[in-house]
Amino acid sequence: MVIACMFHLNMIHAETGSSKIEGLTGWNFPAVESEQWFYDVFEVMTCHLFNLQYSWYTPQEWRFTGERFRVIDFSPYSTEESKSLKANLYFQTDFYGEEYVRKDLMKGNIPLALLATPLSEEEMKAANDSGISVACKPIGLDATIFLNHQKNPVDDLTRLQIQKIFTGEYTQWSCVNGSDTFISSSVDGDKDNTAYFKQQFLDGKELKNKYIWWYEDDPDRETKRILFRRLYEKNDKGYVYCARYLFRALHFDNEWARIMKVDGVLPTQESILDGSYPYSMNIYVAVNTDTVAHPMANKIYDYLTTAEG
Repeated sequence: MVIACMFHLNMIHAETGSSKIEGLTGWNFPAVESEQWFYDVFEVMTCHLFNLQYSWYTPQEWRFTGERFRVIDFSPYSTEESKSLKANLYFQTDFYGEEYVRKDLMKGNIPLALLATPLSEEEMKAANDSGISVACKPIGLDATIFLNHQKNPVDDLTRLQIQKIFTGEYTQWSCVNGSDTFISSSVDGDKDNTAYFKQQFLDGKELKNKYIWWYEDDPDRETKRILFRRLYEKNDKGYVYCARYLFRALHFDNEWARIMKVDGVLPTQESILDGSYPYSMNIYVAVNTDTVAHPMANKIYDYLTTAEG
């Protein structure tokens, strides 16, 4: 059974200096790797496990974008344990492409992983043949969403219209009952996120623009960075932007941008959870099941599908 885990933006209730799992501390918190888009899942999960409060703010240098960031309050813990918790949050946890994370898990390099797709029977058998026993289960839902400018008259797209926009067949908003404004589009994410989008919407057709996640050593980074910022520029009313619900709904707070409906349904926590918004995907947790070597990783794995988890 999928346990839905949509995260509220309000502060988490804190019980001073305690954790949800007996014996779990900042010192024995297990190493975790994750697909890049699940950093928020991991960080909010950690705050919940340790009863840490967090609040949102927009740095001065990001004010033009409305981008929000979390500030976590470690004060319920001693200075030394706060240091260990911060180390786990920011230094002992890594976020890579999914293929890398899966290999690390199945080689026994890490005990716990957050994944966008489940481990296959073949993968689990291959791990077992190498002496590594792993398990995997769904713990929540995310979804593919689309954003555009509030002043664009089009606030609803069909699946077919999305396909034609992102493959370049539709070049003006008049093609979808809008104005003559030129359409620009991009997918926010790494190759894993782009693969999901293509699977959900493109039916094997070629995406017009590359994904826009960029790195310092990427020769195309400036082009991708410009694409990334187009939604942030208030005068670009022709831009449509594909993203993940958790990432953008949590981080993005700006009155001039909107989350669009798809086939008449607005993606919200409720519509994603009840299935009326169909373009969702599971979030999975996987664990090395060696409880002697990795006791806390297995306790966290078990906890995540309890009613409280």
